[in-house]
Amino acid sequence: MIPSDPKSWDTQLAPEVKKLSDEDKQLLTGYLMRAKMGEAFGGAPIPVGTTVSQGIERQKDWLAKQEAQQAEQARLKKEVEAQKAAAAAEVSKSVVLAFLSQHIVPKDVYAQRYSDQFFIDVAVQNASQKSIKGVKADLVFKNTFGETIYTSGLTIEQSIEPGARATWEGGHELNEFKDTDKKLMNLQEGSFTAEIRPTMVVFADGTSIGSVN
Repeated sequence: MIPSDPKSWDTQLAPEVKKLSDEDKQLLTGYLMRAKMGEAFGGAPIPVGTTVSQGIERQKDWLAKQEAQQAEQARLKKEVEAQKAAAAAEVSKSVVLAFLSQHIVPKDVYAQRYSDQFFIDVAVQNASQKSIKGVKADLVFKNTFGETIYTSGLTIEQSIEPGARATWEGGHELNEFKDTDKKLMNLQEGSFTAEIRPTMVVFADGTSIGSVN
């Protein structure tokens, strides 16, 4: 039996543990650590009378449940990603977005601009057969090494007729003490790439495709 007092494990339990296979030693150690940690956070202690073999079996059961849960999470993640990819492909058939440029408007207290402002220009083409009322998109800036340095969601509320094109400008005030805004302030032409992907389109007739997430 596993002694209820951990202080006696080295003297009473250790000799029995040495007789176990490496796999069973690992299982028993995992059970003991998990049980004692759970007890430290208010969980129930190891039941009195629990044997070494019972501890090993309980750890096996716990690991099996963990593996099953992880497999279910992986399945769900894969399913959601597939749904998002399908939705994105459908949205891309209806609207095409292209990043045109970015610029900073310096602060000017006389013009009541108390912070630098960052603006981008985006080209929007309605590739559908219906009038577009608005578009949501994800914007990603990457550095020379392909590492993401800034991400933002865009909300383009602009009426665009079927087959027509439009230019949209959006921006926000920069906070010189915010790391992400500092990166925007330091963007240099030729040292970054901009990727823009539509995620949702709302049509003038009230229908929509894609999602806000």
